[in-house]
Amino acid sequence: MMTRFFGTLAVCLGLLVALPGPARADQHAFGFSQGMMQDLGTLPQELHSYALRVNNKGEILGFSGSSNFLYAQGVIQKMPVNSLLGLNDVGQFIGNEGNSAFIYAQGGKTYLEPLMGALSSYANDLNNLGQIVGYSSSSSWTHAFLYSGGIMQDLGTLPGADYSVAYRINNLGQIIGFSGKSWVTDPSEGWSHAFLYSQGVMYDLNELLGVSDLSAHDINDQGQIVGRADGNGFLYSQGVLQDLGNLLGDETGGATAWAINNQGQIVGDSPAYGEFGMGNHAFLYRDGVMEDLGVLPGGVDSCAVDINDGGEVIGWSDIIPPPSGNPTPLPPTALFLGSGLLGLAGLSRRRRRQTT
Repeated sequence: MMTRFFGTLAVCLGLLVALPGPARADQHAFGFSQGMMQDLGTLPQELHSYALRVNNKGEILGFSGSSNFLYAQGVIQKMPVNSLLGLNDVGQFIGNEGNSAFIYAQGGKTYLEPLMGALSSYANDLNNLGQIVGYSSSSSWTHAFLYSGGIMQDLGTLPGADYSVAYRINNLGQIIGFSGKSWVTDPSEGWSHAFLYSQGVMYDLNELLGVSDLSAHDINDQGQIVGRADGNGFLYSQGVLQDLGNLLGDETGGATAWAINNQGQIVGDSPAYGEFGMGNHAFLYRDGVMEDLGVLPGGVDSCAVDINDGGEVIGWSDIIPPPSGNPTPLPPTALFLGSGLLGLAGLSRRRRRQTT
């Protein structure tokens, strides 16, 4: 059974896990607009903060320590509820608590019933119509779902697959995610393909694009899709698959596209050289050019995870590291994102092994 959550933050946080040496830098959420990266700070008494999503009002959802925050009009405030992962432009949030997905709006929670026969539901995204996508699991299967108008719809799987997970939805109801055959069922036969679900049909993006290793991370209202294909970031638009290159300006790849807005601007992270040597830096790709957004003061790594239609970018960056020998612990991300989130790193590694 497939129980992993395909989350952007998991892979970005994988950069932190891979940092060498005993010391760990603190990490802070950032906002980037008009050519400037701004440190969003943390909630009181916390060392870390991470931005998750930004809406078209410029409201930023994230978490700091063990609490969610909302950053709006220059102020970071603790949310009255935790375990939130997404927000839209009309004041709705989604989250997951225990085995249930929920929508939070106007001070109240509405829990989503799992698919028929399932034991749990997990939400990954919502659009401005309040439609929610994610996955629902029983003791023997995991299927992607669409929640719309109070009804849970099972999206099924790709042919030959035994699991599926819906990851993002645009305002036209088009959905991306992944589906495959579990390695638990048969390690030698496991596979995972990205899918596009549109007008009632689930399309295999790996087969459609002729790519063996592909992850779809976001889709905008024009149907443009971004993600990572064969080791580098991509844009799929009007039937054409485009490699985005990297910040090094060479052909080594290593970049990942995480989000795209309705203007076709793309954000993600890429290998890059900085003040302290090689790291991974947040990027903004627009008009055919990949721009290095850099890091917060003293940082080595950064990652851009979302961008709104106004071009406001959010993400995280490490900052000045603590004194040698006094490492800062990594944040308790599982409190927010569920035990399946960091499993994406393992899924990604297994997929790479499967295709080599």
